[in-house]
Amino acid sequence: MKSSSDLKPRPKWRLKKTLKRKPKFRPTQVEDLKFAWAAYKRGAFGDIFAEELSPQEFRDAFSNEVTQAYHAIWTLLADKPVGMVFGFWAHPLPKLAPYLILDRVVWFDWATPRTRVEGAVNFLNETRQDFPMIGFAEGDDKRFFEMICKHGIIRRVGTSHNLSKAVFETRK
Repeated sequence: MKSSSDLKPRPKWRLKKTLKRKPKFRPTQVEDLKFAWAAYKRGAFGDIFAEELSPQEFRDAFSNEVTQAYHAIWTLLADKPVGMVFGFWAHPLPKLAPYLILDRVVWFDWATPRTRVEGAVNFLNETRQDFPMIGFAEGDDKRFFEMICKHGIIRRVGTSHNLSKAVFETRK
């Protein structure tokens, strides 16, 4: 049997340390579409836009998808955009159900594991001050969000057996 001194120390996730490089996010802007296009060409949006689209067709389809299906979309930034977060209000009138459902996070191919963690932690930490959020995850995404839970900004609140996904919510 191994003694406690023989075991590897578990990493300690600290908000201050993760956010040391000061990642940012902003509402998605028109100039972010060129990064979304590059990500689309590499398959990042394959489940949304399955067919082969030209740049202009992609721009139009992306604009239609965002305005019809989502109430909010943000671009996560490191040195350059590394991903996008898509969400919608639980009710068409946010006053009646004032929480946002995070539908998807699309990571661009060039996002490193470190920039993904920093971007997600910064986004969730900042936006949880404005409104509560809830999200669903499975597989690798579930492990990713469980690691973010160790920062103390979100928590797992259960499992949706209908969707077979873990359910997470932001902490106040």
